[in-house]
Amino acid sequence: MKNIFFIAVLGSMILLAACSKDEPEVNPLVGVWQLDEFAIEVKEAGFESNNASGDASGIYKIEFKSDLTYIRTVGEGTDELVEEGNWEQDEDFIELDPKAGTPKTDGLFYDFEITGITNRELDITFEDNWFYFPDAKVEDWIQDGTFVLNQAQTAYVFNSELTTEEINALVTEFYTEVTEVYDLNFDLSN
Repeated sequence: MKNIFFIAVLGSMILLAACSKDEPEVNPLVGVWQLDEFAIEVKEAGFESNNASGDASGIYKIEFKSDLTYIRTVGEGTDELVEEGNWEQDEDFIELDPKAGTPKTDGLFYDFEITGITNRELDITFEDNWFYFPDAKVEDWIQDGTFVLNQAQTAYVFNSELTTEEINALVTEFYTEVTEVYDLNFDLSN
């Protein structure tokens, strides 16, 4: 009789364990993601010189936590920017909201679409507006000396012989708002 009672209790425990709630499904976005590669494409024709792509390892990291908070780190050392806030998901669309009192930082994204996610990689896309001079105008200005290489030989700048009024007139007439499409690839960080 004791054996039957013992088997019944053991069977009940196994049945209860089997019927217990399943583990909650963890959102695959939860984790620390390190930016690996980027591509930027200007939608409008005539601004193709502003398209860019490349390796971005080590300059950007974002952690999505299961409590719907995030920590974003951009840069390194004394140039490091750390931002915290909350995130919200609506299917493949994510919105980041910095902590109260923290302004949004120009150049960072706050709304994006997940275009692919695995247990090791995250691909997102978003659009942003920037201002550029048309490629044809820049080429003309390089030829006529309006634009010259800076001292470090890394970028073109307005010739220092131009007056502020001349530069302002060129900016007013030719500086154009365009839409950039960003495609970013992240790797899950260990």
